[in-house]
Amino acid sequence: MDYGIICPWCICRESVVLGVKLVDNNKCFACGVANPHGLKLEFEWDGEEYFCDFYTDERYQGYTGVMHGGITATILDEVMAKHLNTRGMGVVTAGMELRYKKPVPTGVTVRCVARQDSVKRNIYVMTAVVILPDGDVAVEATGKFVRLVGANDVKEEQV
Repeated sequence: MDYGIICPWCICRESVVLGVKLVDNNKCFACGVANPHGLKLEFEWDGEEYFCDFYTDERYQGYTGVMHGGITATILDEVMAKHLNTRGMGVVTAGMELRYKKPVPTGVTVRCVARQDSVKRNIYVMTAVVILPDGDVAVEATGKFVRLVGANDVKEEQV
């Protein structure tokens, strides 16, 4: 089924990475609105800060009352990548490291915030955190993202 819509955050409709054709069909598990089982994350800018708020429904739990770490990792990966995508850079994740400092409870809204730390050629180093409702940081992430050479990046005015 063609939904006829493109995620506004997905920069490249089609790219080739390591010989694999990557096509955005708006069914990304994290942000795709055409994925009935996805997280459907929505992102915002607040100055230099890029974030998404996420309600930790119990369907995302690992242990009772605690959000699954893999879902948390997915959201942090996505907020870091989209931080770059919305600035006109088509990227893919090269690697990510996480530090789980506190459990993320279910039944609350958390804020996931990303920032760019550095860039060297086509490698971007990003950081992201999950902030609990009381303001404590529950999870920290560092990610490396590779800019897709030859990708159909959009111009800033299109973002």
